[in-house]
Amino acid sequence: MKKGLLLCGYACKPWIWDGVKDRLEKEYDIDIIEWPNELIGTFNKVEDFAEWTINNYSVVNTKIDFIVGHSMGGVIALYIAASKKVKVNKVVLVESFIRSPDKFFQNLVYDEANKDLILKITDMIKNEAQYYSSEIGNELSCLNVAELAYNLDCDIYAIYGDRGCGNKERVISELAFNQEVNRKVEVDIISNSCHFPMLENENEVVEYLNRTL
Repeated sequence: MKKGLLLCGYACKPWIWDGVKDRLEKEYDIDIIEWPNELIGTFNKVEDFAEWTINNYSVVNTKIDFIVGHSMGGVIALYIAASKKVKVNKVVLVESFIRSPDKFFQNLVYDEANKDLILKITDMIKNEAQYYSSEIGNELSCLNVAELAYNLDCDIYAIYGDRGCGNKERVISELAFNQEVNRKVEVDIISNSCHFPMLENENEVVEYLNRTL
């Protein structure tokens, strides 16, 4: 059975992955990583999250078949994959950005999403953001990990909400990856979703992961 990790993004809790995990766990051995609120205020760079994960989830000197990371969690996955302590075969970025996103991507939830879901997501982010250092926010606001991504010795896949446009080419264009990253990262879209496709369109995300993992 393939072993994998699901990583949460900035100010997110593991419940965002519950529906996906429940539908995948018969085929995969999956752990959802929860960031430690009592420690993350001391994490001053994204790489600190990667180091904490490596040291606390018994992955040193082991093989991980895949890491699926949402938002900041995808960037953390890239750093874990770059570590010489862990062998990672595949990284899947879910609304994770190689460089900080432009306006096209700066929306949390699709306009037609369930209002209760929108409230649950916004409340989560409001409640959890207080635990994070300002340095992390600053790093994410001017992020560029292109060199890290295209130098990794593993497969990288990425999915992004289409913001209702239904146009994969437009989404790829808005990402503005450089040539090396375009060659390295295989991009796809999830329809009728924005920054939380695993909640807004769970079925498509599960279908995608079943094809990809």
